[in-house]
Amino acid sequence: MGNLREQMQQSRPYWKFNREEQNYTALLHHALLSGRNLSHFLQKLGTRSITPSHWGPMEVQDVSMYVEYALPRDLWAGTLRARQAVLDLLQPANRGQLEALSIENWNAYFGARPASTDWIQFPGRWQVRRLDHTICDNDAFVRACKFKWAFNMKAALVIHLGADHAIVIEAKYDSAESASPLSGAERKIFHGEASSNSSDRQNYRNTCSTRSSA
Repeated sequence: MGNLREQMQQSRPYWKFNREEQNYTALLHHALLSGRNLSHFLQKLGTRSITPSHWGPMEVQDVSMYVEYALPRDLWAGTLRARQAVLDLLQPANRGQLEALSIENWNAYFGARPASTDWIQFPGRWQVRRLDHTICDNDAFVRACKFKWAFNMKAALVIHLGADHAIVIEAKYDSAESASPLSGAERKIFHGEASSNSSDRQNYRNTCSTRSSA
C-alpha cells in the first residue's frame, strides 16, 4: 500500500489544512491560559457589551475554563436525586403518577431504551417520539424536549464566571451550527406531520426548536 499523502499530492504540514474544530478549541484554550490573555479577553467582552454590565468586574482568579463542556451530564452521574430533580424542574401535571412509577416504568415513560430496572436513566436517552406520545400539554412537551437536549449538548469552550454566569463558545470551522430536533422524524413531530397531538404541535413549531449551542 502506498503513502496516502503522496497519492493526494499533499506536501503541506497537517496544521495548514486541519479541519478539526476541537483542535482549534484546544489552541484557543491554551492561548487564553497564557500570560494575561484571559484577562484581556474578558475585558474586551465587557467593553463590547457581549457580557452584561450587571455581571460586574470579572477577576481571572474567579474564572475556570472547560473544553467540551457537559455540566448537565456530569451533574447527573452518580446523583441520588435524579427523579426528584426531573420532577422539580419539569413540574409535570401528572407528578403524583410519575412519583409512584417503578424505575423501569419511569424510564419507559420517557422513552429510554432499553428501560433499566435498576437506575433512573440519563435524560439524553429520552426519545422525542415517546415524549410526544406520553405528554399531551404543549408547554410540558417543550420543557421535556429541551431538558433532554440539554443533556446531549457539549459546548466547545465554556468560561465559568462564578456558579451562575458563563461565556459559551461553540467553535465551527466550516460546518453549520446544529439545532434540535436533529432527525427528520423528530422534525416532523414539531411540524405537526407525525405527532400524536399534531394540531397543537404545529402551533408550537417555531418555539419548540432550539439551538444546540450558544
